[in-house]
Amino acid sequence: MENIEVLSKVLVLSIIIVFFILALIHVLCFYTQQLIFDAHHRSLQEGNNNSASGLDASVIGLIPVFAYNSNMCLENPISCVICLSEFQEGEMGRVLPKCNHVFHVDCIDMWLYSHTTCPHCRVSVELTPHV
Repeated sequence: MENIEVLSKVLVLSIIIVFFILALIHVLCFYTQQLIFDAHHRSLQEGNNNSASGLDASVIGLIPVFAYNSNMCLENPISCVICLSEFQEGEMGRVLPKCNHVFHVDCIDMWLYSHTTCPHCRVSVELTPHV
């Protein structure tokens, strides 16, 4: 009889310990999941902040401008990757210095106010205004 009482107490204690361990595991999993979610959310916010802040107008003004004429390209007409239309005679364009990609002035200026990279190849446009 005494063995049954001891065994029942050990069984009850074992069940309590197992439930305690399971509850602790559950809390740790929830905490880890929350940490991962917070880190992911923070990285998304930082990514949005970086893409939302573009170049200053004085820096954009340093990028070379040209007036298009059909003699510039004998084989293939130049087209703007942003608006997807070909350059017409006399339209103004910009050539990005590092990658040499060509865009309409209005299209690339609008892009660079909110981005710091080429919209075609994503190379950074790093220019500094002369002071």
